[in-house]
Amino acid sequence: IKDLLRPEYAQTVRYAQAVREMGKRRESRLPRVPAPAMTEAVRQSAYADSPKSEIRLRDIALAEFLHSTGCRIDEARRLRVRDISLSERKAKVTGKGDKERYVFLSQISAHALAAYWEARGFAERSNPAFARHDNGYGVSKSGYKRVAGITTQTMWKTVTRLADLAGVEKGAFTPHSFRHAYADRLLGETDNLAVVQELLGHASPVTTRKYTQITDTKMQEAHRKAFG
Repeated sequence: IKDLLRPEYAQTVRYAQAVREMGKRRESRLPRVPAPAMTEAVRQSAYADSPKSEIRLRDIALAEFLHSTGCRIDEARRLRVRDISLSERKAKVTGKGDKERYVFLSQISAHALAAYWEARGFAERSNPAFARHDNGYGVSKSGYKRVAGITTQTMWKTVTRLADLAGVEKGAFTPHSFRHAYADRLLGETDNLAVVQELLGHASPVTTRKYTQITDTKMQEAHRKAFG
């Protein structure tokens, strides 16, 4: 039986080649970038959500943060209050491979975070930037309320719920859609691949370069100039 379960060398080579080919096919697929109107509708749905509560303020802060920074949800989940400077409107996030980088917040995002933090009453800088709001509450030695951070699952559910409120087709908008929209907008505004690569935290420009293929407006303009 052991011999039957042990693959031959040629089989392992074919398997490795198949895995590489699958990886190449995945890399060749373009990211699904939502239309600006869709992204804006999802962002605005956080404000229209009810009832008014700490959770609503958290969801607004989360939507604004993802929209203006392009962070992965796991990067946002790991953030602590001390990692974000509202006055400088920037945050230090830890991405893949524990690589740290700075991302920058819009003024609306900074205001949303300030309103959320004030409402939840957490003073300690070690507290999570985005928290749970259930029985995960506790009290620290210094007397401040403490709470566990929000999970990536809750972040996912939050964004998909906001997309549903915005009337977006199911599955058409996920937390990563904010990241795709962010990259597409930055490239359109700056046309600077290196800057976008750094802001997204991509290890290779190859990953970022996929986003240059999304908007064909510039290619169409160039073609018109050449051929009329």
